[in-house]
Amino acid sequence: MLQRTKPDDITFIALLSACSHSGLINQGQALFENMETDYGVTRRMEHYGCIVDLLGRAGLLESAYTIVDTMPFRPAGEDGLNDGDYMMVSNLYASCDHWDEADRWRPMMNDSGIVKTAGLSSIEVGNRVHKFLAGNML
Repeated sequence: MLQRTKPDDITFIALLSACSHSGLINQGQALFENMETDYGVTRRMEHYGCIVDLLGRAGLLESAYTIVDTMPFRPAGEDGLNDGDYMMVSNLYASCDHWDEADRWRPMMNDSGIVKTAGLSSIEVGNRVHKFLAGNML
């Protein structure tokens, strides 16, 4: 018996990201537009990030801005936004050259008491892990 697997929100993140990196603009837009109606998958912040990335890579910055401008956000604290979410929205606006709006999100994050987590990278060399914190000087 053939069983069909229903795609979930993670599936759509992978699909939208693949479309973005493959230049499949029309296919990515169709997936984004139909994910709720055809598959019952609610759009999350990550889906908006993927579609804006797709449009930005294609040079469709005004279309990307339109998506950013219509993202459904609630006041800080009600929707559980974390530091990465605030920074992603700020970066999305910045990538569309809407600097005033991008600059508005950092104070919103600070006012809600959320602190930006420092970026951390690590590399293993000779069975030893070396960690590097963003901004550290050697």
